[in-house]
Amino acid sequence: TAATGTYNLKITMYDSAGNTKTTTETDAVILTWPDLWIEKQGPETATTGECVTYILTFGNKGSVTAYDVKVFDQLPSDFTLIGSLTEGISPATITLTSSLFTIHYSLFTSSTSGTITLWGTIVTNPSTWTLTNKASISTTIGSETTYANNEATTTITVIAGQAATITLNAPCTVNADNGTTTVYAY
Repeated sequence: TAATGTYNLKITMYDSAGNTKTTTETDAVILTWPDLWIEKQGPETATTGECVTYILTFGNKGSVTAYDVKVFDQLPSDFTLIGSLTEGISPATITLTSSLFTIHYSLFTSSTSGTITLWGTIVTNPSTWTLTNKASISTTIGSETTYANNEATTTITVIAGQAATITLNAPCTVNADNGTTTVYAY
């Protein structure tokens, strides 16, 4: 694996008569990588049956393009996903397997960012009163400047309450005001 630094390259050439010539070149090499990042927001408390919203903001702060980027959101088992909204860069695919929400992007150019809003309800009889939701971002091609900003977690303390009837129109409403918005319902 190469790193930024100064490297010497020694080249030896042979001609058909058996003569050799050797030359050494010194070059500075500067490697640049993408720097994927993710942040996650959610309410601190919520009542059972209540509609809650998680917001993931993510992007590439690096100076080069990141390819084959995936955003993963491991939703709490006591959270029922109703819908999602993507803003910014358009995803290649979106999948929901069990409670793992995965969004795949073909590429993130330098300074690209996006937002995913997920909304749903907390079940009326949760198995736990603390819902931890962890999201991450990664690329399978190449390296990154830093991995320290590739995960984000938020925790909701659940409060017992009356069950609510939820429809996509109310009380779970998502307002989008730009032309690159896609809404998905589940």
